[in-house]
Amino acid sequence: MAYTYKIVPFAIAPAQRTTRMENLSVAASELERIVNEWAASGWEFMGVEQVQLADFSTHYDVLVFRAPR
Repeated sequence: MAYTYKIVPFAIAPAQRTTRMENLSVAASELERIVNEWAASGWEFMGVEQVQLADFSTHYDVLVFRAPR
């Protein structure tokens, strides 16, 4: 089966929390929200990948989704 892929940038900067676990919880909730949003449109979540720019010092997280053509 052939697929179409969607790559979505993902970055989270939670407001300052008192613990790392609170920050992680905020990030997880935002990731869950985005995955569910795309899933409702028919996109299957494949995972989180890193994209590194040519300067080799900057990288970004992206979410990878796919859907049948």
